Amino acid sequence: MNTFIDQFVEVFAENDYKADAQHYCELNGKSSPKELKEYLEKHFRIFKREYLGVNPDRKDDLYSTMLASHNRILTDFTPAYKEVMNSNNSSLKELFNVKLTVLKKLKEFLNSNPTDAELNSKDTVYYFTVKKEFNEKYEIHLNRLYEGLNNLQLVNCSPVQFKMLFRPEGKQRVKTPEPIIWYSGAYSHLAYFIKYLVKKEFIKRTNLPSVNQIAQELFYDNEEGKKFIISRIKSDIDDDSIFPYVDIKNMVDEKLRLKTRPSSD
Repeated sequence: MNTFIDQFVEVFAENDYKADAQHYCELNGKSSPKELKEYLEKHFRIFKREYLGVNPDRKDDLYSTMLASHNRILTDFTPAYKEVMNSNNSSLKELFNVKLTVLKKLKEFLNSNPTDAELNSKDTVYYFTVKKEFNEKYEIHLNRLYEGLNNLQLVNCSPVQFKMLFRPEGKQRVKTPEPIIWYSGAYSHLAYFIKYLVKKEFIKRTNLPSVNQIAQELFYDNEEGKKFIISRIKSDIDDDSIFPYVDIKNMVDEKLRLKTRPSSD
């Protein structure tokens, strides 16, 4: 079973729409063109990452399966599209044109014989790299950090979801993990946590993308789907002896105390 294709089809095959006399309209559960575009393009990017990560030996069969799925989606979409285009609802027309544009991008992607080179800046894979000094007790450290953040009521996720945000040095993820919810409501608190993990040399400091950029992709602000809006990221905290910085600092110090370094032999 091609799970990622099934998930893609589930999203794009939905053509139910709502429209009322007050000119409210909705397609795929989204009421604005911007929101719908972001939603569909997000799932398109997820599909591309999965597709490009498939073993080359399976690509031909996968291409045939995906092309057939795309054709079925377009066949089902066309009658609804024509019906809306013949209506007087300009808002609904805009939503359907957004979806048609993304479906065309998918067809172009499949017909271009895509390779890893097709990934662009929007397809950057975001995750934190745990330094090799921590490899021996990698799982233990992440479980302890999760426990600490959970006790401070700063995250809302399972241990498995939290650990997906990280990868040992020397290993890579092929796709960005699903973001988790950061509960404190202030980006400075999250930024301090990440900065302190860098200071403790638990995760690597990176430039492209930076650890701040990675954090913005991997954490939601208080609720699912809501990204942090940051006009200016403060690099230093004026006083890390106050709540919650001191609690985060003490928690990280405690949870990483099991650090083991390689033998000098």
